[in-house]
Amino acid sequence: MAVTTVASRSALKGLPTTLPSSAILTETGREGTFVLRSGAVPFSDVQEGIILPSTVTSGYYWERVFSGAANLLWFGADPTYTSDNWGKFQDALTVCATMADVPLYIPEGRYKFTTAPQILMNAFRTEGLLIYGDGQQRTILDLRTVTTSPNMTVRCTSTPVPDNYYLTVRDLGIVGDIDGVVLQLGEDNFADPVNMPRFQNVTVQNFAKVTGAIGVKMNYVVGGWFDMQVNCGETAENDGLGTALQLRQCQFNHFFGSYGTAQFSLKLQDGVNASNVFNCLDMENVETCVKIVNGNVSANTFIGGQWSYTDTGIDAVAGVSTLVINPTPAPITGGTSFVAAAGYTGVTIESRGVLPMTAPTLPASGVATTNETGRRANVAIWGGTVSAITINGYPYSGINTGFLTLEPGETIAVTYGTAPSWVWRE
Repeated sequence: MAVTTVASRSALKGLPTTLPSSAILTETGREGTFVLRSGAVPFSDVQEGIILPSTVTSGYYWERVFSGAANLLWFGADPTYTSDNWGKFQDALTVCATMADVPLYIPEGRYKFTTAPQILMNAFRTEGLLIYGDGQQRTILDLRTVTTSPNMTVRCTSTPVPDNYYLTVRDLGIVGDIDGVVLQLGEDNFADPVNMPRFQNVTVQNFAKVTGAIGVKMNYVVGGWFDMQVNCGETAENDGLGTALQLRQCQFNHFFGSYGTAQFSLKLQDGVNASNVFNCLDMENVETCVKIVNGNVSANTFIGGQWSYTDTGIDAVAGVSTLVINPTPAPITGGTSFVAAAGYTGVTIESRGVLPMTAPTLPASGVATTNETGRRANVAIWGGTVSAITINGYPYSGINTGFLTLEPGETIAVTYGTAPSWVWRE
């Protein structure tokens, strides 16, 4: 069987429809081998990345021969930041869904979008989807000319069950410039749970230097694995604006990577945020590393990592059982304390001496002091004339001096005639 070489899709579609036939297309970005098929086209391919109907004889079409992933360039995508890629991207996803969940490969380049793209998981709901590029700084989806928020959305509208599973995105970057969200997973009303997604070596940047800027917003995400670099603003200083990662109803997820250059590295709010593990995060150039504002935040664990802040490391005004293990504090100009004043609710810190613990000033006799350090404090009391010590309002076993342990959030009151001395140690 002779193989014909053609330079354009129009030339390919105009070839004689004699079976069997094959052809090599050399059109830039769309290169590949095609075979002639008879019958109705198996699916719609608006951008002609895989299927090209014959213009010579009805009932014939040319089909690309390939294995593995579909290439976004086959669909006419422009990697030079010259023309819009919205239609190309959406059609490529539609074709990948039709062809039994074929992965989508996005080669190195900067891809301009003027309309907000969406990854609609309806067709991938149970089998999942893989989208990958050539690296965080090599394959860039540039959404800076998109004026709607979110700039990019992962969502599922299947009925009656909108749950979706196994989305994997790796080795690419997403940038936007919006007073709002660059990348959002799930609907705001928690209608479409995103189950077991995987984001690996993914960078998200929101260049907007405004309070409402958000890098990544996650709504009802469960069992995910995220290794990401997420930032707001254009510079390291960024005037402390925006939130790198906002979590709403997120559970049983693992987080790695870097989240910063914002007012907050992480903000946990709305819904039930529970049993997430944050592994050695790099949180820097922020006002506050972790902000917790919702009482349904529970059993989250932060392990190690860099906490670099101009105000506080953690500010938890609500929540329970937030555990911070061996953080590395790196306060910068203006940084005051690792735990915000009145921001210790539900927080326990195990720092093994990494964080200094300063004893509060001994108050007047009988006046209670709260352990606001977020840590278990070993309190030594000696000297003076002490008549009683109470913990949380209850007498402390008749001991008037000596050593006692004060859990985070507990109160201590010392009744005395002459003031004793005390020190607090972890």
